[in-house]
Amino acid sequence: LDLSNNNFNGEIPQEFGNLQYLNISGNSFESELPSNIWNSSNLQIFSASFSKITGQIPDFIGCKTIYTIELQGNFINGNIPWNIRDCEKLILLNLSRNNLTGIIPWEISILPSITDVDLSQNSLTGIIPSSFNNCSTLTNFNVSFNFLTGPIPSSGVFESLHPSSYSGNENLCGHLLAKPCAA
Repeated sequence: LDLSNNNFNGEIPQEFGNLQYLNISGNSFESELPSNIWNSSNLQIFSASFSKITGQIPDFIGCKTIYTIELQGNFINGNIPWNIRDCEKLILLNLSRNNLTGIIPWEISILPSITDVDLSQNSLTGIIPSSFNNCSTLTNFNVSFNFLTGPIPSSGVFESLHPSSYSGNENLCGHLLAKPCAA
């Protein structure tokens, strides 16, 4: 079901039936995601980018079949729920250009198929979890323009990422930025 680029507003329905693909991007909902959005037993791709979505990301309970989540360019706030680890098939996670706060959950790094993570242009704090060093599937990781601190992981995908993936985080350090970390 592709409802993208319309002028839909108001609440997002609680039920969309037995869909595998749902695209509601480019609308003007100005409402929160339904708390049960991840519960559809067949949902694989969910895209709701640039749709003026507010509130917090619902807990990821029931997201076993989802492999793409695109929520960039909204007004989503709060933390990234730690139970994202329940999204066992997740390949792409784009939460960029929101108002997210808190830390980057280390649970993202243990997702067995994750390749693309974009958390840029939020207000995330803390460190990039060192567990991302062991994430062998990751090919793209963008955390630019947050408030992250400490060392950038130094192995795996981090050796080949462009420094722009970290720009706008004044307190990140490491040899990848040619900015030594304090002892």
